[in-house]
Amino acid sequence: MTEEALTAANKAQHSDLMTALARLGFVVTGALFLLLGWIAARIALGGSNAGPNADQSGALAQLASAPGGPVLLWLTVIGFASIGLWHVLQGLSRLRARPDGRRGGWSDAWKPVATGVVYFVLGYTATTFARGVSQSSKEQTRDFSAVLMAHPAGKVALVLAGVVILVVAAYHLYKGVTQNFTEDLRGPGDNGISAMVKALGVVGYVAKGVAFGIVGVLVIVGVVRSDPAKASGLDAALRTLRAEPFGTALLLAVAFGFACYGLYMFARARYSRF
Repeated sequence: MTEEALTAANKAQHSDLMTALARLGFVVTGALFLLLGWIAARIALGGSNAGPNADQSGALAQLASAPGGPVLLWLTVIGFASIGLWHVLQGLSRLRARPDGRRGGWSDAWKPVATGVVYFVLGYTATTFARGVSQSSKEQTRDFSAVLMAHPAGKVALVLAGVVILVVAAYHLYKGVTQNFTEDLRGPGDNGISAMVKALGVVGYVAKGVAFGIVGVLVIVGVVRSDPAKASGLDAALRTLRAEPFGTALLLAVAFGFACYGLYMFARARYSRF
């Protein structure tokens, strides 16, 4: 990309309109995780077969059934698309020209760009619900995993996907334990971040790391056992956790962590470094 294009991306990222839309995206993400926390708690207290799917499709289905569901879903679509675009622009703005004329900063740019792509996928999923066409992420992932498991190369791809998910899980754990997420925030009047916001971030990121870690392990186990149901995403991971010894307490802890992450996203909407 040219220097003019990167400069335009940087200006767009910091514009008042993009900032407002990004705040909406953080609020939407927070609401989604609050719903996931509520669904996980229902599974913990009601048994492994209780409640709707404990993934984004289950949360969106609950949102669709709420009063004013279609309006809320279209706001969700706008929020996910906006925060996705904001992350992509953030990544592009980190690219810079080096003295030798080549473009540098790729190591800083890829993470926000990848995050943006994830939000675009969530936005697309929310669009299907807003149009009245419900989809089950669990069933889609299970069917896709079954197709891949039918071929040796597909099994390798699934194992690699499981490893990538484990890396993402480790990154979330690291970000939570080290409180590295505070680099994304500023306090009121650029003062220090409050202890409450830090606590929400720590618990929320650790809970996400644990949940993603279980997903990654189950993907690899599913390949080894040729069981597509094991590799069907977050819902399968949380229901598997519920079936383990002390599963109710562990799943309630994850549900609490999801709720904390949701509240942290609300705080980030207010205090993010735009």
